[in-house]
Amino acid sequence: MKPQILKITGINSFNNTQHIDFKKVLDKGIFGIFGDTGSGKTTIIDCITLALYGKIVRYDGKNGNGDFLNLNRDNGKVEFIFSIKSGKDEIFYEIVRQFKRSNKNSIKSDVIRLSILKEEDREIIADKKKEIEEKIIDIIGLNYDDFTKAVVLPQGKFSDFLMLENSDKRKMLERIFSLEKYGDKLKDKINEKKSLQENIVNNLKRDIEIYKDIRYETIQEDKAILIEKEEGLNNIKKEKENIEINEKYFTDILNLKEKLIFY
Repeated sequence: MKPQILKITGINSFNNTQHIDFKKVLDKGIFGIFGDTGSGKTTIIDCITLALYGKIVRYDGKNGNGDFLNLNRDNGKVEFIFSIKSGKDEIFYEIVRQFKRSNKNSIKSDVIRLSILKEEDREIIADKKKEIEEKIIDIIGLNYDDFTKAVVLPQGKFSDFLMLENSDKRKMLERIFSLEKYGDKLKDKINEKKSLQENIVNNLKRDIEIYKDIRYETIQEDKAILIEKEEGLNNIKKEKENIEINEKYFTDILNLKEKLIFY
């Protein structure tokens, strides 16, 4: 993801609208954000996170319902344009979030909109909170926790990333670098094949348990008896056929004798 333009209105120390054009510094590669303490450096990063995910690490509910609106305002707004590289193309997105302070002194989202920018046109692709959350994760490939741990590490939070369990760290890196198909998905496919083979083995074990007392000699004896019975059955069938033929022959003779009586 490349930040392009960020507009901040009424968030933390920014009462009036601030327009930040990242395109001017992107060509230089690495750039820094410098300023005095309290000048709003962290707020710039916060507002990128706020635009994408609707919350800020400093005010994510862990330390109460933090009020990130400027003290002189009851509303605020973030507008963020960013781009994603897709093959040879670069796709531009714009997300707009507007916030309002309620009577209970809590912050509520008022307007939410996610669009694709096509030259001078805007095509809205989501305008509901849940839908936008899913779209952002699909577009960027990171959920809120991954983004705040790997992309915009808050002050004093780098140790949280280092202290992650190996399995959690591995899963996060898989999502960041789109390696799920080589991680959990590959493991699931292997487990599926393993389960199939285990079922085959268990079926064979069950068959062995059923027939374990049968000896080779017993099978040969049973085969000989089966052959003998089949031969006996065939003989009976032949005898039956002969009887049916003889009965027909006898019936024909009787019919012929009856005809001769009338001559």
